[in-house]
Amino acid sequence: MNFTELGNPVLCDQNNKTFVRLDTDGHLKAYEWDEWNWNWTVTADLMTSDIGDCGYPMVCGNYGLCSSHGQCSCLEEAIYNSTFWQIKSRQPSLGCSLVTPISCDHSQYHTLLELKNTSYFYFNFNINQSLSKNFNLEEKLALEDCKTSCLKNCSCKVALFAHNLGYDSRQGCLLLSEIFSLISNEETMHETVAVFLKVQKSPTTQNLIPSTVNSPQKKSRQVKIIMGSSLGAFFVLFFVVASCIFFFKKKQESEDFDEFFVDQVPGMPTRFSYEELRAMSSNFNDKLGEGGFGSVFQGTLSNGTKVAVKCLNGFGQVKKSFLAEVETIGNIHQVNLVRLIGFCDEKSYRLLVYEYMSHGSLDT
Repeated sequence: MNFTELGNPVLCDQNNKTFVRLDTDGHLKAYEWDEWNWNWTVTADLMTSDIGDCGYPMVCGNYGLCSSHGQCSCLEEAIYNSTFWQIKSRQPSLGCSLVTPISCDHSQYHTLLELKNTSYFYFNFNINQSLSKNFNLEEKLALEDCKTSCLKNCSCKVALFAHNLGYDSRQGCLLLSEIFSLISNEETMHETVAVFLKVQKSPTTQNLIPSTVNSPQKKSRQVKIIMGSSLGAFFVLFFVVASCIFFFKKKQESEDFDEFFVDQVPGMPTRFSYEELRAMSSNFNDKLGEGGFGSVFQGTLSNGTKVAVKCLNGFGQVKKSFLAEVETIGNIHQVNLVRLIGFCDEKSYRLLVYEYMSHGSLDT
């Protein structure tokens, strides 16, 4: 047996291999073996012609809204954006969820949200008189009594009130403990069912329920804000560090240029490193005396010449002034003055190297 697109059985070759299967998405489909492609192909979707694309219980997941051609979404964002959120934006068929889950411990905050132009898959058949009698409606309950019954029953998640149902125009109440897919009636504007969803409306309750979660959209916005702030802070820090490095290098280059310039001045005394002076003075061990500007130590040059090394205090931050004085003193050659042999201006160290005189003084 084979089937048409409308689900009607037709005779076929006995050699054809066919079967009917109820798939996980709720569709009852007929399959036929394709000898050419060597696989099973769908030949008919048997129930869709009767119930439509939106007539399946989980076509759009829990709380999902099915519109024309089986398109899934959450309830209108402009109206219900604080109540529902989409479980996965890229897979709308997974359904929606309540921003604040219903809590039986805070039933005083339960309220019913009426959904306009909305129906339920349960009532989406081409109903005839005999089929309409199969709906488990509580026909004795009026509309307000139906809503009250749902509010009093914590397990009730939705109250459905049908009116003018079927050819016998039945009406009644149906309370459900789980919500499957909803159906949009905006195109047909034909309403036979009033839908009232139970929601938790108290803002206080949101803090009392530990399972309350934010929507993925809100989480996404929070992540973007955090990432933006972090990147902004990173770039500010990077700019500050880069500026410090730049100015440090400029200062170092300026100092290196000054030292190079000083070394090229004619008549400038010999420049010693601090380690050289510490070695020639035996780690400043032999102290000759102490004056107003520092202490004087005896030392010996590599050629055996004795010298007096004066360590100056208070000149660490005036390098240019120190070098200018060294240049001036180095160019003075008088018999009555001790000759300046060399100097050191490494880092914060300021030292002068004079000829050694047994009874001389460097406090000049």
